[in-house]
Amino acid sequence: SFNPLRYGFYIFGIAALALVFVSRKRALNERIFMGIIIFALFSLCQPFTLALYRCGFQTLLVGTLAFIIISHMKIPA
Repeated sequence: SFNPLRYGFYIFGIAALALVFVSRKRALNERIFMGIIIFALFSLCQPFTLALYRCGFQTLLVGTLAFIIISHMKIPA
């Protein structure tokens, strides 16, 4: 079934990864992806809505992978 929130997180993840290539500031990118990771952990632990819980792991995966990629890139601080 179609779940717009699920596809919204995919679009959000792709847009966040695209931001890495637009923004050349490493510290800004690291903070953005740390924020995504924190939001994902909140989504997994919150008791309010099942939709956030379902998308929490995907968001955590995108944020973690993006943080690892950006921390290994050679861009100025």
